Amino acid sequence: MKKLYINVLVLLCWFILITGTAQIVLAAEKVFIKEYTYQASEADSKLTSRAMALEQAKRLVLEELGTDLMSKTEVKDFMMTSDKITVFTAGAVQTEIFDEKWDGEKYYLKARIKADPDEVAKAIDRLRKDEGESIELEDAKKHADEALKEIGRLKAELESVKNDRSKQLEYASKVNSLSATDWYNKGTAYRNSKDYDTAIESYSKAIELNPYYAEAYMGHGLAYLFKREYDRAIENFSKAIALKADYAYAYHDRGNAYSAKRQYDRAIEDYNKAISLNPDKAYSYQGRGSAYHAKGQNDMAIADYNKAISLKPDYAEAYNSRGNAYSSKGQNDMAIEDYNKAISLEPDLAGYYRNRGVMYMRKRQYDKAIEDYNKAISLKPDYAEAYYARGLSYYGMKGVNNRSMADYKKSCELGYRDGCKLLK
Repeated sequence: MKKLYINVLVLLCWFILITGTAQIVLAAEKVFIKEYTYQASEADSKLTSRAMALEQAKRLVLEELGTDLMSKTEVKDFMMTSDKITVFTAGAVQTEIFDEKWDGEKYYLKARIKADPDEVAKAIDRLRKDEGESIELEDAKKHADEALKEIGRLKAELESVKNDRSKQLEYASKVNSLSATDWYNKGTAYRNSKDYDTAIESYSKAIELNPYYAEAYMGHGLAYLFKREYDRAIENFSKAIALKADYAYAYHDRGNAYSAKRQYDRAIEDYNKAISLNPDKAYSYQGRGSAYHAKGQNDMAIADYNKAISLKPDYAEAYNSRGNAYSSKGQNDMAIEDYNKAISLEPDLAGYYRNRGVMYMRKRQYDKAIEDYNKAISLKPDYAEAYYARGLSYYGMKGVNNRSMADYKKSCELGYRDGCKLLK
């Protein structure tokens, strides 16, 4: 009997532990629900009524999530208005429609967002730090606001001239423009969650509804760029530029695509254009500097990195890149200084530790090098180059040994050719 009592007690404890853990996991996710009913006018069809109801329902549910986020300490630290929080939230989450009805006069919609506010806050932090992304999302909101304003004006005009075919077509076009913005925001949210194929589908629908939507081509191009389909990316960036000749971000990202294809001269041309249009944007100097560095023009690269840092003193990537240029010039101590600064600004990026480790290895400070490679591997366990470099450091300390061989083997298993060569 005593044994049975103990077994029941153990099972009860496990039940409390498991259900308690489940409650903790579920508690992280919140559900935000809003509903909206759109009263159709004579100018509206079922499709236009749905588009209008969808826009308003999404705004309501995004605003509710935004209000919840504003109560979080880290979001308060961003020093952003509630409107701007809502703008960034649209690029970070997906809104789900789970109930809708149309009776010929009214369109009813119920929308919800399921999200972990902590994760959304992190996404907003990433978006607000990405200047190009921030402007794109704010422009999408402006597009939607302008479309709503025009729809209201045209609806009022159509009340008095009901059979004006041109006004009816203009009204339908503006509603399509509004729907295109919705698809654009969906694409951006999918892209930020790294679901690039669905992002591309969403941007395609935005373009189908509004073929003159330069930002949708831009989003298309970015999704292809992240998929490493560089020719498709360039094609879309070029379309965006054709529609919007002063589109600095499109020139910059087309430069990134050309750099990825190792067409550095064409990349530099695009960075030059981006800089001429937006001379105070640090990231285009960073991009051009990287292209110069790839061409072996390290002094020109360093000049661009200096400019990027002067415009944005907390630009970790620019410090890291300038460190790479100093490394190429054999100025190891200056490189280490820059890697130190990059690490202090972004301590969770494995590549910075790996780069500093290489400098320490050159200086034969193998203990420091190994410490940096250990950190890089802890942040990125599949970092083949870091295993290989750590193996070289172990070899530098003791000659061929079990640790160096184990690291070469690991780097080879992860696909690093130099590691495989050393094993042979």
